[in-house]
Amino acid sequence: MKDLLEKLNENQRKAVQYNGNLLVFAGAGSGKTRVITTKIAYAIQQRYYKPEEILAVTFTNKACDEMRERVASMLDKQIAEKVMIKTFHSFGVWFLKKFPVESGLQPSFQIYDPSDCKALLQQCFPDEPKKDISEISDCIATLKDKMEKPDAKIKPYYDEYQKRLRATNHIDFADMITRPIQALGNCPQTADYMHGRFKMILVDEYQDSNKAQALLLRLICGKDTAVCVVGDDDQSIYRFRGAEVDNILNFRNSFSNVKTITLGTNYRCTEAILEAAKDIITNNRKRAAKVLDAHKKGGAVPACYGFDSDLAEAEYVIAAIKDLNDYANTAIIYRNNSLSRLFEDRLMKARIPYHIVGHLSFYEREEIKDCLALISLCLNHRDTVAFKRMVNKPSRGIGNKTIQKLLDSASDFGMDTIRALEQLASEEKGNKALSLRKFAGLVNSHADPDSFKDNIEYVSSLLSESGIRDMYAQIDEKEDSNKSANLSQFVSSFDDPAFIKGKEGLDAFLENVALVKSVENDSDDGVTLITMHSTKGLEFRHVFIVGMENEIIPGPMQNPYDFMEDPAKYLDEKERMEAEERRLCYVAFTRAIEDLTITYSCYRHVWGSPQQHSKSVFLNEVQPDHLKKVESEGFYTDTYYGGYYD
Repeated sequence: MKDLLEKLNENQRKAVQYNGNLLVFAGAGSGKTRVITTKIAYAIQQRYYKPEEILAVTFTNKACDEMRERVASMLDKQIAEKVMIKTFHSFGVWFLKKFPVESGLQPSFQIYDPSDCKALLQQCFPDEPKKDISEISDCIATLKDKMEKPDAKIKPYYDEYQKRLRATNHIDFADMITRPIQALGNCPQTADYMHGRFKMILVDEYQDSNKAQALLLRLICGKDTAVCVVGDDDQSIYRFRGAEVDNILNFRNSFSNVKTITLGTNYRCTEAILEAAKDIITNNRKRAAKVLDAHKKGGAVPACYGFDSDLAEAEYVIAAIKDLNDYANTAIIYRNNSLSRLFEDRLMKARIPYHIVGHLSFYEREEIKDCLALISLCLNHRDTVAFKRMVNKPSRGIGNKTIQKLLDSASDFGMDTIRALEQLASEEKGNKALSLRKFAGLVNSHADPDSFKDNIEYVSSLLSESGIRDMYAQIDEKEDSNKSANLSQFVSSFDDPAFIKGKEGLDAFLENVALVKSVENDSDDGVTLITMHSTKGLEFRHVFIVGMENEIIPGPMQNPYDFMEDPAKYLDEKERMEAEERRLCYVAFTRAIEDLTITYSCYRHVWGSPQQHSKSVFLNEVQPDHLKKVESEGFYTDTYYGGYYD
C-alpha cells in the first residue's frame, strides 16, 4: 500500500486517504479510476471498513470489470470479491431481489427492456399509432428518471401502463431505481438496514447520474456513511439520456461536511493539446472553477485544416494517416455516425485496416442495405434475395405466402421476379393487385439508369418513389435516429466520377461496396472510427476530429422553442445545448495523447448536392497561438483541391 500511495500525486493521495464525505473533480486524464480503486484498497487495509461494507457504483459493465480487476490487484482476491461493485441498475436489481415485497413486487419479478415496454403500451392502447406509442413510452421513462408526475395528457397512458406492469409482475429500467427509492422512503426498517449495510459508498462518473439516481444515493447513505463521488462537470455529455450536470455541481448542498479535491494534472495529453481544449471549455459559464495542467509539457500545436469539399477532407485525412503508419493508435472522431461513409470508402481503397466502434459499418446498416437491394433488383430482376427484402418494404400488404408463391413461380417457370409479380397481379383483384402492379412499375421504371440525368437523380428518384425515404424519415422522428442522414450520404456517394452516370457507374458502385464488405476490417490493429459520444474514457496517440462545422457541432436544436412566443426559454435551451456540445468537443479534444488534427469542409454533400457549411464557432474560441491553421498546399485529388478557408 505504501508503494501504491507513493505513485500518486499530492491531490490523488489526499483523496485516497480522506475518510469522510468527499467530492472529487477529476479532470480529463487525471487518473480518477486509480484514485477510486486505491481508495477502496486503502480503506480496507487501514481497517476503516470491512470489504463487505463498501459499495462502488459506476455506469457501465466494462467500468465495473475494470474496477474489480484493479481492486483485486491490490488486495487478496477473496477480500476484494467481498466489495460490492455494480452499475446503478444492477445495484437496483440487487436491492429489489433482497426487498421485493417492500418494493411492491413478487420475488419472481422480471424486467422489460425498452422495446418490451413499447409493446406492452401498444397492448394497452391497440388503436393508437405506433409512432405515438413510442413517443409516449419514451416520455414515461423520462418522467421516471426525473421523478416527475405525468401531465393530464400522459396520465391515462402512464396509469394504465403501470397497472399492466403490476399485473404481470414486471419492472422497466427506470423502476430499477425508482422502486428502491419508494421502498427506502416508505419502509424505515429497510432504510436502517441499508444505512448499516454500507459504511462507504463511492460513485464514479457522477456527472452522468440522473435525478433519480442522485436521490437513490442520498437515501442509501446513513448519517455515518462516508460518500465519495468522482466526476467532471466538463465531461457531462449524456443529457440526452437524462444526465443532470447539476448533481455534481450541487453535491455539497446534498451532503454535509463535504471536502472538495480537484485532480488537476492531466497525464494523457501534451500541454499543447490541453491548452486548446481548455480554451473551448472555459467558455461554458456554468461549470466548477478548476485548474487543469498537463504533466507532459510542450508538444505539437493542434493543426486545423479547412477544405472546399468533404471529399477533399476525407482524401487528406486518409493520406495523413497513411503517412503516420501507426494505424492501431489512430482514431477518426466525428459528431454523427453518418459522416463515417467517406472515410470507410477511402480507408478501404488505401488498404488501411479499420474498425468501427459503437455503430455498424456504413454498408451494414439496415437502411443502406435496403438501398443496395433496390438498386440490385432494378438492374437484375432475377435477384430473389433483393426481391424478397424489398417487395413489402415499406409495407404494401403483401404477405409472406404471396412472396413465397412469387419466388416459387419465378423458379418453376424460369421467369424473373418482376414478370412473376406482374402475372400474379393479373390474377388478383383489389388492393393486393394494385400493390403488386405499383411495385412492378417502380422496378421497371428504374430498369434503365441511362434514361436519368445521372445516378444521383436515379437513386434519389428510386428512394422517393419506393417510399423508403419517407419511411426512414418517420422512423427518425419516432426513434430520434439519423437514418435519413445515412440515406443522404448514400445518395452523395454517387457524386464521384466513377459512379456518376448510368448502368456502368451503378455496376462499379455495387462492385466497390462488395469489395468494402469483403475486406476484414474489424481488427484492433486498424484505425478506429468512432463518434464523439463513444470516445468517453478512451485515448489515442493520433486523433483526427473531422466535420468541425456549425451545422454539425454545435448542431441545430432538435426541438427549438418558438422564439417569438417565449424568447427567454428559447435562449435558455439554446445555451444549454451549446454548453453540452462544447463539453462534447472538449471530450473529443482530450482523447489525443500526442497529436491532434482538426478538419472541416466548406461544402458537404447532402442528398447528392453540395451544401455550404461554416467553420465551427468552437474553433474561434481557441487562442491563435494554440491552434495552427494550415493550408494544404499542393494537396490535390483527381477532382478537388483542399485549401484552408478562414
